[in-house]
This record gives sequence, C-alpha cells and structure tokens, in this order.
Amino acid sequence: MWRNRTFVLHTTSVTISALGTAGAQVAIVFTVLGMGGSAGDVGVVGVCGLVPALVFFLAGGVVADRWPRNRVLVGTSLVSAVVQAGLGVSVLTGQARLAHVAVAAALTGVATAFARPAAQGLLLRDLGREHGPRAFAAFRLP
Repeated sequence: MWRNRTFVLHTTSVTISALGTAGAQVAIVFTVLGMGGSAGDVGVVGVCGLVPALVFFLAGGVVADRWPRNRVLVGTSLVSAVVQAGLGVSVLTGQARLAHVAVAAALTGVATAFARPAAQGLLLRDLGREHGPRAFAAFRLP
C-alpha cells in the first residue's frame, strides 16, 4: 500500500489540506477573540462551520460519485484557500466583522462536505479492495 505512489501522494495531499483546515479553525478562534468576541461568539462561528458541513455531506457524496473526484478535491481546496485568504486580508486590514468570520466558516464547512467523500472515494480506486481496510485506517489518521 505504501509503495503505491498514487496512494502516498493522495494521502499526503489530503493530510496537508486537513492541517490547513485545522490551522484555519484555530486562527478563526483567535480572530474572534481578538476582535473582542466572547466564547459564545466562538461557539456561534463553530456552529456556522459545522451545520453546513452536516447539511451538505450527502450532496458531497453524490457529487463525488458523479464527477471526477480529483477535480472535486482541487475545487474544494481552491474554495477553502480563497475563502481563508479573503478572511485573512479582511482581518489584516481591520475590516473583518463577526459576520465575515461566520460566513468564512460556513463556506469552509461546505467545502469540507464535498472534499471528504471525494477523498475517501479515491482510495479504493487507487488501491485494490484487498488493501481497503488498511488504506482507510491509514487515511483516517490525520
């Protein structure tokens, strides 16, 4: 399994993307608190990211089954990058408001809902079914 170049590249890219998303979530917490927000505001922003992810997971699975999964992953990564860059610029220029942070969290949640099913679907395509359980175990570590 680890000798399969496609599996290694896929797992590495998904891990890097997951680390970026996790880092963005930590940055969002500090952004809300730095803007004078409360712990409740942090919770609201967290819910704004979680609810769209839950709502769109089913649609993300359908899209991952119908469209090329690698393109779905690239598209969702681009959406997340643009959203986070836009939020970063608004924070650095002092223009960010709680609503901006909540919308960024929601858009990132939607992107995650489409990315996860596509990423998991690529595993079995790249490896045989005999490696499926080990591949999923390794893939879920990050």
